[in-house]
Order: sequence, then C-alpha cells, then structure tokens
Amino acid sequence: MTIQARLNAVLCSLTLLIGFGLCAPSVIAAQKPTVRVDWTDPSQFSEMQNRSGFNQTSPKVWLGEFSSTIRRHARRVLETGQSLSVTITDVTLAGTLRSGSRTSGVRVVDRNTPPRIKLSFTLTGADGQILLNGDRDLGSPNSMSPGLADSSNPYIHEDRLLIEWMDREFGSHED
Repeated sequence: MTIQARLNAVLCSLTLLIGFGLCAPSVIAAQKPTVRVDWTDPSQFSEMQNRSGFNQTSPKVWLGEFSSTIRRHARRVLETGQSLSVTITDVTLAGTLRSGSRTSGVRVVDRNTPPRIKLSFTLTGADGQILLNGDRDLGSPNSMSPGLADSSNPYIHEDRLLIEWMDREFGSHED
C-alpha cells in the first residue's frame, strides 16, 4: 500500500470516528425518557374555588413546581426511550388559609387537610406503543408526614404525593 493510500485510509477512519463521536451524544440523548406536563384551566381547580379572596400564590407558581417535580422524578423511574405525558386536571393544596388580621393568607397544614391532585397520563414505549394510561385521583393523609414541615419547599406535601404516585405507577428504578 502506498503512503497516499495509507493516509487516505487513516483520514477515512478518523472521519468516521469523529463523525460517530459527534453523533453518539445525540443518539444517547434521544433515548432518555421524555416527559411532558400540562394542565387544564387552573381557574376551574378546586384550589381556586376555595380561595376566599386571599392573596395567594399564582397557580403558575405551584403548577410550575409540580411540573418540575414530575419531570425530574419521571426521568429517574422511567426506562430508556419511554415517554410520559401528564395533564393535571385539578388541585387542592395541603392545608387551609387562616383568616386572622395578623395571619391573613397563611396556610395552616394538618392531617385533616391533605393535598389532592387529579391527573391523567399516558406512558408510551420507545416503539410508540401505549404501555399504560389512565386517570388518577391522588390524595393521602400519609403525605402529611410531620418531618416534612421543616422543608423550605412550600409544596413539599404535593411533591411527595406526585413522587409516591410515580414510584407506585412506574416502579422505582433510581440509581
């Protein structure tokens, strides 16, 4: 083999390796689970019907938190290539709003006022086939563990409800 032929072979090999190296991350990224979260009209949620005129946090804030929790945890429990679509259809936040002059707008959380989240979901396999779908009404006094009260996350009870649902529904595959 001539020197020119050897150089061409080396260049072709390098080109293939570099090309594969640049393509490999996108192939791997495409296999990660994908998660989409949306919601129906928040003004129709139970939480909004029970506001009693208090200046509460916008639904965009807590729906954003719930979306982040679902995306983050679903990527831990779903298998490679699966897709999850979740639509939140109703929310009642944990606790009740206190209506005193000094405590106006303060949410008091206890075992008698657990969170409730209604949702619908579809889990799709890498081949596009629907693996699981349905509607769920999540609500449990067990999500009101006393140890959670110290958390800096104001939606810790609702987040825990969502995480427990995903672990039950899809299994826990955390590393």
